[in-house]
Amino acid sequence: MLLIYDTNQNGNTALFRAVYPYISYVLIQSTYMIGFTFYEENDQNRWNDTPEPFEKRRALQFANWQPAGATKADLFSYAVDRDGAPFGNNNLMATDYSWTRRLITAMNP
Repeated sequence: MLLIYDTNQNGNTALFRAVYPYISYVLIQSTYMIGFTFYEENDQNRWNDTPEPFEKRRALQFANWQPAGATKADLFSYAVDRDGAPFGNNNLMATDYSWTRRLITAMNP
């Protein structure tokens, strides 16, 4: 099993001390793994990471980005169960992971 702990905290927090035996890797947030969010029901964040058109959105920019002189760990997506849900759609719905599949293809041409 692989468990990645993505945090903006240092290693001396009570939470980290309690779970560190179960963690495979610790990544400093926004340093090694960048991420975006799908629209989450009833959320007014308006990040606009994933509305169509796919080619013009931040999620694809993050998928294509590599840090100078290094390789990013991967791409983190928040609320992946909402992949494909348009902003303002607050109904629970099944996903076909269409955005996730396109982002994986972009990162692994």
